[in-house]
Amino acid sequence: MQNTIQVEATGEVVTFLKSTNETNGEYVEILVELKEGGKGPGPHIHHRQVETYSVQEGRVGVLLGKEKIELSAGQQLEIPAGTVHDYWSADGKPIKFTATIQPALNFEWMLREIFASCNRKGAAGPSPFDGSYVITKLRGEYSLADVPVFVQRYIFPVVAVLGKATGQIKISSKPYVKY
Repeated sequence: MQNTIQVEATGEVVTFLKSTNETNGEYVEILVELKEGGKGPGPHIHHRQVETYSVQEGRVGVLLGKEKIELSAGQQLEIPAGTVHDYWSADGKPIKFTATIQPALNFEWMLREIFASCNRKGAAGPSPFDGSYVITKLRGEYSLADVPVFVQRYIFPVVAVLGKATGQIKISSKPYVKY
């Protein structure tokens, strides 16, 4: 399996340092690299996973709940399960940080599929069909903080079914963990 993935439109690079398989699902460890002015995926929530950031280079801005924090090289931050969070380059310069996600659950699957969808679309975000499919499959594990719960719970599944029926969903694999 490919060790490094990239969103071509944004230049975001993720290298899997420890995969789900290597840790028997206990955790996933990744190295995240953002270019100048880089931004993360947007506010989101891992409902069942703790995420820990360790900054390697640059200044990482982090949304943690409603608080904005800046971390510098050598600093670490734990994001509790169920907490809204996001990240970006705090000073507009490139950043590198490791993120450890515990337990692994479907995090690696989600990243691989979303990055692939972004690249097929040639954009910073996935196709609406692929995105709806992924969010629907990860209900209870992952959600978007800036999209109403009603939309994620009732509209996204309809979009996913329509996408599947019309061949618009290009997801190539199934999640690791089923709920």
